[in-house]
Amino acid sequence: MRRSSRLFRMMGAAALLISMLAAISPVAAQQDSPGGPTTDYPFQNAPPSFSWGSNVIFYPWVANDDNFGLGDADTSISVQNLQDRDGQIWIYVGNGNNGWTLATTAALSAYAAKTFTASQLGIASGDGAPVAVRGYTTGVTDITANLIETEVILSKPAGVEGDFTQVLACVVNIHTAGATTGQPAPFMAATDGPGFSAGEWVEWETQADLQAILEAVNAGNVGALVNPFGGLNADGDCLDATTTVVGQGTMFFNSLTIGGVAKMAVQGENLPYTTTADVAVSGYNALNGAEVLRFNNWYLPIVQTNCGPGGCWDSMIRVANLADLNSAVTIRFFPADDGSGSLASG
Repeated sequence: MRRSSRLFRMMGAAALLISMLAAISPVAAQQDSPGGPTTDYPFQNAPPSFSWGSNVIFYPWVANDDNFGLGDADTSISVQNLQDRDGQIWIYVGNGNNGWTLATTAALSAYAAKTFTASQLGIASGDGAPVAVRGYTTGVTDITANLIETEVILSKPAGVEGDFTQVLACVVNIHTAGATTGQPAPFMAATDGPGFSAGEWVEWETQADLQAILEAVNAGNVGALVNPFGGLNADGDCLDATTTVVGQGTMFFNSLTIGGVAKMAVQGENLPYTTTADVAVSGYNALNGAEVLRFNNWYLPIVQTNCGPGGCWDSMIRVANLADLNSAVTIRFFPADDGSGSLASG
């Protein structure tokens, strides 16, 4: 209980990420406590605020034509697979109110990287949002299904000896996961018949096909009924079942270590792609989930409100709460030439 409680507290306190948009600078972290997350997480598709492993990264602010003073600014994010195995990523966009929407997924080969713009992620023009990316390894797995012997009632062929009118045919149905009914599967022939020999697998699709097989096997027969339907093994009981491989599919395994960067361009010709027409270009590294778990103090080396040779600066700070609960944050400003005390806080 103590371990679980500590992790929950850390998630609430540490999931506060800061980015500067006017002049985004490198962010330094102060270690809060020793220890950290485990190295691997099983696949899940839950809200990313529950993730704190190396398979999740966070972008505090991804903008689509967001004007913070210099003109329309657009962000693109790049995500790289940092391992020598293939994987897939899930990209979520936050709404600032404890909600995340799955924007898209993408496959990432070993060490490959892909880039996504804010517009491609569905972020509205003139706005921005926090973005989270989760990665998992992928692999090929067999898809299995249940083969079950099933009795089907057919009509007695004309001329066959006996006073019965119905014949029980033991055939096979295949039942896949989630299916409410079975689909026809080949049955084993219990006797020779037209186009097949005893012990061979015979395909069928409808009850009419089964009736036609029964009629053909008993054509001209005035003696005892010949029943060619042997189910799975022709043992005569029609009570057997087994599993079989019906195909292959993608399996999501454990966590995939990923990294990412964000790039922002302002007032360019082809935003968010950079050209010589851009007024400003900046960017920052995405924060890893392991960092979010371990650290709750973040530092911005430069926050400017002064004028210089290049013009005046007025920095904007964006704070994103990535936890699934309300959290408080204190921002302190220190003079550039004296770190002994803060100028103001809020």
